[in-house]
Amino acid sequence: MKNNDNRSNCPLSFAMEMFGDKWTLLIIRDMIFFEKNTYSGFLLMEEKIASNIANDRIKKLLENGFIQKKENGVKQKHIRYQLTQKTIDLVPVIIDLIEWGAKYSEASAMQDVVLKASKNRRKVITELQHQLSINN
Repeated sequence: MKNNDNRSNCPLSFAMEMFGDKWTLLIIRDMIFFEKNTYSGFLLMEEKIASNIANDRIKKLLENGFIQKKENGVKQKHIRYQLTQKTIDLVPVIIDLIEWGAKYSEASAMQDVVLKASKNRRKVITELQHQLSINN
């Protein structure tokens, strides 16, 4: 949803309008932690996103400045996407959500991130943001 379509003037409401569904955050997660950057790569996520939903969420992420196309002149399914600074700034929030999910669920994935963040959260965030900035 574009910025001018917000339901209220609340910052939390704005954030939820931007990425309040699981698929948007899972695409961002895969870009940050699993270096996925193509439409076909997103279709391979463990959660099995449907192609129409992947297409819709990519479109919304592009429209709202969370990702941008990395032009390479090939077919739509092979276009590469890269994170913008707007999304790189979400890294602390993503780390918080991963830690919260690990604490209150039986999920075992991403334990390396949880363990590293529990030892030195600031260092993990800084290093990850730096690496993402270099790669984009």
